Formats: sequence, structure tokens, C-alpha cells
Amino acid sequence: MTPILPIVYKEQDIDKYYNPQFIKENFVKEFVNDLLFQLFKISDFRLVDIAHSDRVWKKYFDKQEKHHKTEMLLEEIIDEYVSKI
Repeated sequence: MTPILPIVYKEQDIDKYYNPQFIKENFVKEFVNDLLFQLFKISDFRLVDIAHSDRVWKKYFDKQEKHHKTEMLLEEIIDEYVSKI
């Protein structure tokens, strides 16, 4: 944040423009954009390796299942990646 003279800060009532949620959302947006940029450079096989190392994938994968049709819950996938931030 840029330093501001106290008189300017007081007269402009900058507090009403401060939004801590914006900082959090901006961080998340930058994180996701950076992640996508990296993922687009990775081969399909490497993406599979990454997915297979995820806790949620391991939870739902069953070696005994012939066609592996069990769906992972989207919320669990999101929670796993959010916990890595």
C-alpha cells in the first residue's frame, strides 16, 4: 500500500474504500491464473500423475473396480487444493 499523508487520508475517508476481501480474492485469482499457466505447459501424462497423487483421487480409486466409474466429489477436490495454499 502506498504511504499517504495523514491529512489526505482523513479528508478522503479512505477507510470506506478499503476492502480486505478484495486482497484475498485477488490473491486467489492470481494463484489460480499462475496455476493454470503452469498446467497448460505440462503434458497430459504428467497431469495424470499429479491427479493420481491427490488424496481425494486415492480415496475414490479402487483397484478392484474394472471401469473406475466412481465420481469424486467436487467439494473434496476443491478443499484439498485450497488446503495446499
